[in-house]
Amino acid sequence: MIDTVLIDTVLFDVGGVLTVDPWQALWLTGGDGLADRLGLDHERVDAIGERLWPDYSLRVRDEADYWRDFGRALGREIPAEAVAAAEHSTLRSDPAAGRAVGLLAGHGVTVGFISDNTSFWFPKQMRLIGEVAEIRSDHVFLSYLLGVSKQTPGTGLFEIAARTLDPSRTLVVDDRAHNIGRAASAGFRTRFHALGGDIGLLDAVRESVGM
Repeated sequence: MIDTVLIDTVLFDVGGVLTVDPWQALWLTGGDGLADRLGLDHERVDAIGERLWPDYSLRVRDEADYWRDFGRALGREIPAEAVAAAEHSTLRSDPAAGRAVGLLAGHGVTVGFISDNTSFWFPKQMRLIGEVAEIRSDHVFLSYLLGVSKQTPGTGLFEIAARTLDPSRTLVVDDRAHNIGRAASAGFRTRFHALGGDIGLLDAVRESVGM
């Protein structure tokens, strides 16, 4: 258990913690994902998605351009109805996400987000989570707004967050080990948590903040 006496702020990653990672879920979910719906090779789709990610996660972009560029890389059009069906089937959140935020806020803990994300998927993830009025807008660190990712050499999202928050009193919750390491190197307290893991989100929050 983490020594939580001094934690007064929690920054959640979004994809992989509070919701699925949108592009991976949309494309690679077995059966319902676009790769299987369109009969495409998963490894090829994964490679294209990774290649396109920096172009769309480090600045504001239009979603239509994403599907156009992905289709060009595949050499085929991606039907809008297939995208809509895949979104309906694969995009989901942890049902406890809103309650976890409310629980923290109710105990006087400030809550924010720190996420490598796009300007079109982040709003959809927020709709999946539901209204979370307790989120502090000045505690939201998003790659597409700030132009850097968590793993950008030198100054990335964690280093930017450390300029306005006290890392020693801030817990970062993330589902990727390399991000946990980078956050820790910036002085943050850390908690590894993945959507669908053995420990539920509410239990992880209670354990991490000593509730």
